[in-house]
Amino acid sequence: MLFLGTCGAYRPGIPVGAIVAVREAIAISTEELSGAAYRPAIERTRFPATLALPFPPATAAVPPAITRSRSAAARLARIGEVEHLEVAGVFAACHGAGVPCGAALAVANRVGPGAHSEWTANHRRVSRALVDALRRAGLLGPAARRGPPPARLRAR
Repeated sequence: MLFLGTCGAYRPGIPVGAIVAVREAIAISTEELSGAAYRPAIERTRFPATLALPFPPATAAVPPAITRSRSAAARLARIGEVEHLEVAGVFAACHGAGVPCGAALAVANRVGPGAHSEWTANHRRVSRALVDALRRAGLLGPAARRGPPPARLRAR
């Protein structure tokens, strides 16, 4: 399963327009980081990708809602390079079903107060760039729809 989408970047070294491959999705909240909340020890929160993708790797912090403050973004930046709200659930379902998984995300905004307006201005452009990059890599298009996955998209 190859999940595609947009994300926000916590770190300045990852510019808007960059494409990343999620190496690991980590379900987390700022309340957990501050000690105001916790998860039962039995609950799994870390889900590694099991497909190799030809993009720079990034860990995705997966909070329960969009991060709006600079201070919360700074705390979550200690966990991951990018923020995405759904990828941990997708990876969890894939791990549970024994399905190889990966995610390619295009950075549409910086995480923080201006994220929504920045995402609105950029999401279409960076989504098209993601599709173009996947086509160039041979991972999307008519040839990618039939038969086994290309060698670059094999389970690890």
